[in-house]
Amino acid sequence: MLIASLILFSPTVEPVTLQRKFQANETAKYEFTSRIQLDHRQAPVETFIPTNETVTYTFTMKVEKLKPDGIADVRFQREKISVRMGETFDAPPKTEEIKTNENLLLTLSPTNQILAARDESKKPPLQAEWLAGIGSAAAPVQDIISSWIAQMHQLAGFVNFFDRGPILPEHPVEPGATWEETVGYAPVVVEKGADKGKALNARIDYKYTYKGVTDYEGKSVYHIQGTYQMDTDAAKYIEELLQDQREMSPFKEIRLQLKGTVDYYLDRNTCDAFRIRAEAEGYFSMTLKDEPGGPVLEQKIRSRAGLVRK
Repeated sequence: MLIASLILFSPTVEPVTLQRKFQANETAKYEFTSRIQLDHRQAPVETFIPTNETVTYTFTMKVEKLKPDGIADVRFQREKISVRMGETFDAPPKTEEIKTNENLLLTLSPTNQILAARDESKKPPLQAEWLAGIGSAAAPVQDIISSWIAQMHQLAGFVNFFDRGPILPEHPVEPGATWEETVGYAPVVVEKGADKGKALNARIDYKYTYKGVTDYEGKSVYHIQGTYQMDTDAAKYIEELLQDQREMSPFKEIRLQLKGTVDYYLDRNTCDAFRIRAEAEGYFSMTLKDEPGGPVLEQKIRSRAGLVRK
């Protein structure tokens, strides 16, 4: 009887359709902030040396044209990015402003997918080399390993990561529903199947979970949480790149670890981002075959980021 009554009176949660509803001539302004803490160590030094950077920028999104099926042309404009580098043992704090003058016309679907993009900037947009330079205090290593570290910095820093909000599901969802988006690639060793034992470049999947309706800062909002995780040893991948000369690889272990969480709080009428909060934590180390005593290079990454609709 108790079980029957619980089933009878349990509240049902109706599936909801999460779609971005664009409004003609709407202009929204957003403010992004990311704080990145890096602690790095290179042998023979045993002490981790801390560095930190704060990245801030504002941008606007203006709906210029509504199209059929909920699609819209939206203009993205961002004038500059400010990077403040914290004090180090040999330099005071300093701030660098990078003029970007970005002016992009994006065609967006109701699920926040970019269907088309046209760059109408007066000057070239922000170069990828600067984005890869976030956390540039890492010691120089071979190019391929540097690219993995740069990807970790980009994912941890969240710069340009969630500016337009989350990718939304195609179908109505209930709390607990999940969907995925690829945000990067990292080497992994295949554990089963025909390629068992091989090192391949695999996707880093960003997993969204619909958490339901919640109250945030006094407002009833939709809550979506995104997570990503990477934990791999890339040394075998380097060996396989060398093919017949794999014994020439000096690396015993190349540890790449990163995990991040992003909480999206969306307006229930439009599914536009009301607030976004994120944090990430990562670790990189490199151990050589001929160097006993542990890693010769290590880096710890911690970050917090947020976006506010003004």
